[in-house]
Parts: sequence; C-alpha cells; structure tokens
Amino acid sequence: MARVALTELGHRGRTYALTGPERVTARQQVEATAAALGREVLCAEISREEAHRHMSAFLGAEAADAVLDVTGGDVNDGLLTVHDTVAKVTGSAARPFHQWVSSERVAAFR
Repeated sequence: MARVALTELGHRGRTYALTGPERVTARQQVEATAAALGREVLCAEISREEAHRHMSAFLGAEAADAVLDVTGGDVNDGLLTVHDTVAKVTGSAARPFHQWVSSERVAAFR
C-alpha cells in the first residue's frame, strides 16, 4: 500500500483508512503470533491507567493516549469498520493478520 501511495500519481494529500480483510482483536493478534512462533505467548490484561503510566515513560502522555485510543481505548464504529482500501488502491486484496504474521513477519517476533 505504501509503495503505491508513495510512487504513483494521484495520492498526494490523500489519507486512507487501512484495515485487513476482517476485524481482528488484540487477543486474536497475540494468538496468531503465538501460532506462527509455535509457542505459547501469555497475554495479561491491565487497566488503561496502568498501561498509560508505562507507555508515557517512553512515548509521552499525548502519544500514549493516542495509542490507547486506537488499541484499547474507547472503541467506536469507525475503528471497527473493515475497509477495502488496500484492494482499491493496489489492486491486490489485503491479507488477514494471521497470514501476514506467519509468512512475512514471524522472524521479527523471535
């Protein structure tokens, strides 16, 4: 997606809502990553306040708020909507998260 938007005409000044082809929760992402690694990955839930305290130490308070809004904050319909933007812009369907992590990125998680 980025290659097309950065190298082909007609994308200057545009913004795109990007998603995979299906909704996927953070827990499902952890499960898919664990499956790709072939090992168990534990997931522990913490409060927003605790997460904010930890994240603020290296991101700053404003960035921590923004990350938490997207990844675990107040979820709204806009954040839950699946878009076909990748296919429209690139001509290729977006890949599901489990495919992306298992085929292309698993080494980054080792």
